[in-house]
Amino acid sequence: MILRLLLSCVLAFSPLQGLGGNAGIGGNAGVGGGASASGTVPTYVQAASNTFWFSGSGVTEALTLSSNVTAGSAVIINIGWTTTTSSIVSVIDGNVASYSAITYSTGGTCANGTAGRVSSFYLANSAGGTGSKAITVTWGADPGYGSFAAQEWSGANTTTPVDIADCQYQLNPGTGSDAVQSPAVTTTATDGIMGFSFDDGIQSSDTWTAGTNLSFTIPGSATNPATNINEHGAQSSSGSAIAKFTINTGISNLHTVIVAVKH
Repeated sequence: MILRLLLSCVLAFSPLQGLGGNAGIGGNAGVGGGASASGTVPTYVQAASNTFWFSGSGVTEALTLSSNVTAGSAVIINIGWTTTTSSIVSVIDGNVASYSAITYSTGGTCANGTAGRVSSFYLANSAGGTGSKAITVTWGADPGYGSFAAQEWSGANTTTPVDIADCQYQLNPGTGSDAVQSPAVTTTATDGIMGFSFDDGIQSSDTWTAGTNLSFTIPGSATNPATNINEHGAQSSSGSAIAKFTINTGISNLHTVIVAVKH
């Protein structure tokens, strides 16, 4: 009887119990498990954008971040242009690293007929260095007028940094608070959020205010008024997320994007 009791105590307090289990190292809620990863939100670092480029300026447009991208960071770029019959053939940085196209969750091109469209791209695990801050976009034919914005995120997944993304077109959404909106997306993690909106009417007098949700902030580097705007925020838990803006004019042709950046 005494021997059985001692053996039960040894097994109850054995250091082997819990290792690899649901609450132990490598388990669902332990070190390396799902709970530890889901609590990490990528960090916004910097952004760059332009007012617009002119039709007839060629098939290549360039954007440069103010500082070199940190090695391992992700860069997200949203691009709006007005000649929808022209498609983007490449997006590269100064290290000749290729950006990957982002597929919107609804599967569309976020086009306003033939008057304007938006596409989004990402670069995972940037090599950093002096070439990393330069971004060059090339189309198959002149894209007409357009503008774009890019953001760097540290702590993003180094293989597939985009959790989910989507875009929608709104005609004259009005000047009400948060009237300019992306579609709602459902994130699967605690994500950094990039919002972007482009007016294919090329109204350089558009003045923008960040969305009142998700602690959105318009970067200090953003030109405002401008034909496009970008913002960054954070999703503290998985769930529904929408990029929102307020604009000062009731006459606008807006393409609004949300990109959720995961750890």
